Amino acid sequence: MPDLFSPYTLKDVTLRNRIAMSPMTMYRSVDGKTDDFHLMYLGARAAGGFGLIFPEQVAIAPEGRTTPHCAGIYDDVQIEGHARVTSMIKGMGAVAGIQLGHTGRNGSEVKPWVAGELGRQLARTTRRAGRSSARRTFRTASANGPTRCTRCRSTRSR
Repeated sequence: MPDLFSPYTLKDVTLRNRIAMSPMTMYRSVDGKTDDFHLMYLGARAAGGFGLIFPEQVAIAPEGRTTPHCAGIYDDVQIEGHARVTSMIKGMGAVAGIQLGHTGRNGSEVKPWVAGELGRQLARTTRRAGRSSARRTFRTASANGPTRCTRCRSTRSR
């Protein structure tokens, strides 16, 4: 039976061990581009011994990002950053993976910790205005279309 530190081969890709780093959103991208932070962070994990490294979820469309600060692969200008990160991971002896994603209606225009504060502010203002629920701050954009928040402009389906 193979152990955790033995190599693993699948078709023509061989991992140096069976340890994988799962994707973690870091909210550090600008316009979906990875930068030196991603290069050093993920390169350090590769140098540290992971066999397979998944960077953060990579959005396939700008409206599919979790936040505007998440990485993307929907524009040619983003290729260079991903190529640098992949080259660093490979240079340190690991294999780079990718998790493609589209957040759908759960996407946001702000980082999660900011959204939490906006939600608390929204709850306070709706209580002061005598509204029973924050749902009333959402107004209909069209008869059958998505609704848009009057405060943060995020959308959600009915």
